[in-house]
Amino acid sequence: MTMFLPIIAMLTQDLLLVRIAIMIPSYNGGGGGILAVALCVDMYLVRRFKWAQCVVIALAAAITTGGTLNNLFTTNYEWMMVFAIIPIMLYNGERGKGSKYFFYLFYPAHIYILYLISYFMSR
Repeated sequence: MTMFLPIIAMLTQDLLLVRIAIMIPSYNGGGGGILAVALCVDMYLVRRFKWAQCVVIALAAAITTGGTLNNLFTTNYEWMMVFAIIPIMLYNGERGKGSKYFFYLFYPAHIYILYLISYFMSR
């Protein structure tokens, strides 16, 4: 119902309803949906236990496949979050010595590379 609140508010031109609608987040419209919200909450709850974080990520990845192995590299790619387990397990609690600016280049580059892989695999 909350996802329709902004539409109802604009149609009725009720200023109070518009203000309320702006403050209520819509978990259905964002990337990842309610699963992303649940994953964030679960990761916070188990933040002190590496093994539990890995289990939470693995369960979320299994849920995102929907029980099917179709289109895992093209449209159904959220399962790849299991690869986050690698840096979680390697993290020793200390700040690294690398350049923080490296990730400003690495993140967009790896997204683009994954897109290209997906594009060429779907042809």
